[in-house]
This record gives sequence, structure tokens and C-alpha cells, in this order.
Amino acid sequence: MAVSREALEETYRLISDDELLDRITSGTLTDVAQLVAEAERQKRGLQIEDTAEAPAEEEVDESAHIDLDQYAHLTSYRRSDTAYMVCQELERFELDVVVAEAESGALELRVIKSQLEEAQIKLAAIDTAQLESETVLDEGQCPRCGSDRSVPHEQGVLRSLFIAIGLANPTAYFCQQCEHSWQLE
Repeated sequence: MAVSREALEETYRLISDDELLDRITSGTLTDVAQLVAEAERQKRGLQIEDTAEAPAEEEVDESAHIDLDQYAHLTSYRRSDTAYMVCQELERFELDVVVAEAESGALELRVIKSQLEEAQIKLAAIDTAQLESETVLDEGQCPRCGSDRSVPHEQGVLRSLFIAIGLANPTAYFCQQCEHSWQLE
């Protein structure tokens, strides 16, 4: 199917700046389409970022890879903010701690096996209630990722209707960002 130059000009005139630049740099346009797109870019005064300086493929630092088999389970937290705060507190004691997501969705704190006993002692000394009270999540804020993009997610039509008209408060939520669901206690 042949596309006319006029149709290309109209298409490129209507698309956003970002989409126009993406198409120009994609390398998939025909010669005519490339010329028309370049003309539209120049009309708009858009600049193409120089990608020659950027590496073609980001190199992965192999030393950054963590072998979880070298670590022992220390504790788990349902709330990501609590897990990371406790992790930071343990790191202050120069313990090698990592946060890993468990199959249940909770966040596990893991420590190098040789430091497990010391980490258990230090963990007992950390007042997690105080840490949690310093950063209280708003009701409906996702405990896993902290996103505000959560919506009430109730079972049953009648309960959902009561919540919608304001006769009941939601007790279950669903995060649209990380797709985590949870119940309020």
C-alpha cells in the first residue's frame, strides 16, 4: 500500500514531539518518510539528542550481583518502608544486610550467615514501633511500594455499594502500581 507524501506530512504534523523524535531515531522509516519527518522536526525546532556518546548497551556490573545463598533469613516485614528503615539501622552496625522479596509478597531482611547471631541481637534492640510511627502511611497507601495509586477493593456487591455511597469505610485495598492487595487490621 502506497502512502502519499501529503498523508505523511499530515500524520507527522499531528503526532507529539516525543513520538516524532522516536520515529525519526527508530531507523524503521522509509527514505521519503524520513525526509518528511525531518522536515517536520525542523519546523518545530526540535533537536535530536546525540546518542553517539552514550554506550550502545549498558554494562552490567557483575560485582553488584548478590548471591542470596550466602545470606540467612533474619526477619520479614509486610511494609516496605519498615523493612528499609530496619535495614538502614542494621547497616549502621556495619552488618551486610539485603532486602529481598519473599514469595508471599513480604520483604525479607537477609544477612551474611556469619553475621546472623550479631544481627539477631542488634535487631532485638531496634524499636520498630518507633520507626513505623515516624513514617506512618496514609490509609489506602500501598504498604509494599508506598504508592497513592490504591483503590478500595472489597468482596461483595453490597459492601462495595456501601463504600461507594459513604456508609462504610474500606477495609481492603488494591494498588494499581504494583498490583498488591491488602487488608486493614
